[in-house]
Amino acid sequence: MIAAAKRTPPLLAAGRTLPRLLFVTSRAGLAANIGAAAADQALAMIRTAGHPVLASLPKGLKHPRAALRAVARAVTRDQHIHGVVLLGGYDVVPSLRYDCLPARLRAAIPPDHQDPDDFIVWNDDAYGDPEGNGVPRLPVSRIPDGRSARVLFGALCAPSREKERVVRRGLRNLRRSFADHVFATLPGKGRMRKSSPTTDARLPRRALHGTHVYLVLHGLSRDGRRFWGESSRGHPVAMCLKDAPPAGAVVLSGCCWGALAAHRTAREDIEGTPPPPRTVRSSIAIAALRNGVRAFVGSSGVNYSPTVRPFNYFARPLHDAFWRAVLANASPAKALLEAKHTYVAGMPHIGRRGTLEEAIEFKTLRQYSCLGLGW
Repeated sequence: MIAAAKRTPPLLAAGRTLPRLLFVTSRAGLAANIGAAAADQALAMIRTAGHPVLASLPKGLKHPRAALRAVARAVTRDQHIHGVVLLGGYDVVPSLRYDCLPARLRAAIPPDHQDPDDFIVWNDDAYGDPEGNGVPRLPVSRIPDGRSARVLFGALCAPSREKERVVRRGLRNLRRSFADHVFATLPGKGRMRKSSPTTDARLPRRALHGTHVYLVLHGLSRDGRRFWGESSRGHPVAMCLKDAPPAGAVVLSGCCWGALAAHRTAREDIEGTPPPPRTVRSSIAIAALRNGVRAFVGSSGVNYSPTVRPFNYFARPLHDAFWRAVLANASPAKALLEAKHTYVAGMPHIGRRGTLEEAIEFKTLRQYSCLGLGW
């Protein structure tokens, strides 16, 4: 009888050397979602790689207050921590239901502003702000478990493709031509497809298989399975779950609610009831994490794109700054933090203080997050 081959145990980040990171979760909450054995295996893998783990958060926390205090204590004790990784969805490690607008701006904008989120978004930045001064100094990423061990391990064991030849891939709305200018800054071969004429039915297999993937499409809070394009007859489906980018990719999504990890927006949140998580069957972002993307960066609310030349306002400056940092060898989580610092220094990029344009840019600053290991 031939002995069965031993399965190689999974390695954090596919064995890459990472800076010292603090991994934060509720072991009980994570176990309830993916099983006790899988949760313990994941935590053991992280500890074996030499990273500190804070797994003692109570199950079913209704507010992030206690979690934020615990993380602040851990980061203050260990000055060598370079970033924070949250393990689990909002139901395991609570996200902050964040009002993006300062009081003076909330009072100044018209009540009929028509932002579907009312400028309230899910935000994890506070986990990287142990001093509590509103300016995060540590990069933060989140690995939503999607109630699947495959999702969690796909993200935890994501490889890096930064030493490979850059292969850029993109897909944008027909009327979002600013994305071509952002895409042009990425080196390597690859094209930015437009939707329309490109639709999911016409999207070639592996069309979004690249090292750097840039998406600017329509999304819906109630349906994370698809992103939509534009045509003279409406909004055709541009991509769906099967088109999720592959292992090792860094993805930047300028799609409404593209990085929403739950089935409720922050505005719709029911106090005291953890929002149910999106799963691999209900979210392109979660499907990408299962595939092993290194990071899926996007917004938890409606995304605002520029439509008037020179396109240097709303989400465009953040997208530019993110890709610049990535190409300068910053990890995706760190690149997003650097991009936010650059972005806030230039606000408002359009209009005056106290206007709806400034409110949109405050929202843009706060709603982008990094899903995945991010390192």
